[in-house]
Amino acid sequence: RPNVVVTDGLTAEEGVGIGLWNSPSIQATLADLGIARADVVEAGLLRNPVLSLLFPVGQKQLEWTLQFPIDVIWQRPKRVAAAQLNAQAVGERLVWDGLTLVAQTKTAHADAVIAEPRLQLTAENADLVQRLAGITEARLRAGDISELEARVGRSDAARVQVLRRAVEHDRDLARITLAALLGMDAETDPVRAVAGPALDPSVCGSEAARLEDALAARPDVRAGEIAIEAAAQRGRWEHSRVLTFI
Repeated sequence: RPNVVVTDGLTAEEGVGIGLWNSPSIQATLADLGIARADVVEAGLLRNPVLSLLFPVGQKQLEWTLQFPIDVIWQRPKRVAAAQLNAQAVGERLVWDGLTLVAQTKTAHADAVIAEPRLQLTAENADLVQRLAGITEARLRAGDISELEARVGRSDAARVQVLRRAVEHDRDLARITLAALLGMDAETDPVRAVAGPALDPSVCGSEAARLEDALAARPDVRAGEIAIEAAAQRGRWEHSRVLTFI
């Protein structure tokens, strides 16, 4: 686990580090990448030649045969190319999974950061409406207003109390969602999200440029393209095995 202390407040960057470290999907994709790399190594291996020796017994003469897999001469490059493309596709999928988790973690962190100030504002509003309702009740007892006008103040006080409970639920839900993305237990490891330094959007370029870069550099699209190329290479390799049967 990264060297992060969550008791002093969790920034978005710290949350991303913990999320990437604890993510089961990232670990599974890393395992797939290791298997794909092993397939690349296996694809480049050559089979050992086979030497057969038959000793002379009776009228039988001494015989020996040497079998060498000459089919690897034209099959090995295609097999290696297909394995390399498959490993590259898994790598692009790993990048996509990581970027997706980063985006989800930052979004959940932002929700958790703004949830507490929103609750404070709602609580202040509820207290103010409650005070107004008390003033309305005092005016009713003094005979300054009617019962119908007093009910309006009571309704407003009840409504803001319901709204306050809803905002508290949203605050708790935001914390639980963030803790789930980080692979932590919200009860045993309470997470307190704090805002980090503000990001200057001007460094990202214009909106049109960001959209063009996003469409051209999406890892999931690139992984699909590489998977298609890998399937084509495997098809060429399967076609080359015809000579082996011949």
